[in-house]
Amino acid sequence: MKVSFVIPAHNESAILARCIDHLRRNKDYIVHEIIVVLSSGTNDKSEQLLSRMSIRWAKSQATSRAIQMNEGARLASGNVICFVHADVCLPINSITFIASCLKDGYKAGYFSYRFDKISPLLKINARLTRKDGLFSGGGDQSLFIFKKTFEQLGGYDESCVIMEDFEFFDRLKANNIMYTILAHDAIVSARKYKDNSYFRVNIVNGLIFSMYKLGTPTPVLKKWYSRLLN
Repeated sequence: MKVSFVIPAHNESAILARCIDHLRRNKDYIVHEIIVVLSSGTNDKSEQLLSRMSIRWAKSQATSRAIQMNEGARLASGNVICFVHADVCLPINSITFIASCLKDGYKAGYFSYRFDKISPLLKINARLTRKDGLFSGGGDQSLFIFKKTFEQLGGYDESCVIMEDFEFFDRLKANNIMYTILAHDAIVSARKYKDNSYFRVNIVNGLIFSMYKLGTPTPVLKKWYSRLLN
């Protein structure tokens, strides 16, 4: 088994190194690969950082996570792909956890997570990621999946400019793909909660998710999301 970690990024050089360092600390990292796909709008120091760290990277033709992740998947040489947001640090033994899960017969899976800020309220949110529920399948849970299965499902829907992770998760379930959620916490940045209040973020997330489930076009969702959150 070879895991290709695909990281979509947009002007995130300040946190990319932390994400990559966590992946490299995995004892089995040497036989796997990391691919960073920068958005077309990236204009920070990400390229210099990645070159300095000797990380394979590409620049997408668009600023769209769905497109970036699909491009990363096409470049991947591993038979398993794990999609990781730049502000997420996977568990040190993530490769071992992934291998064990797939050996048990699952075709895909997700990680639970906790935040990098100590807060009783954020602990409530994090606890919900340990079980399969209404809000499962978000990008911060870092989908891992056999590349063949990902391709059979058609990859991410590139028409989705937001909520692409939930749209893919819906298709995963609709096609009866066996998946699980690993109760091995990734660490997710709480920066969104620092820039906005806890209650504002949760209210907006709930609103956007409800609108998505009601069939609202994703460009409309992105417009509202950008207006309501910093």
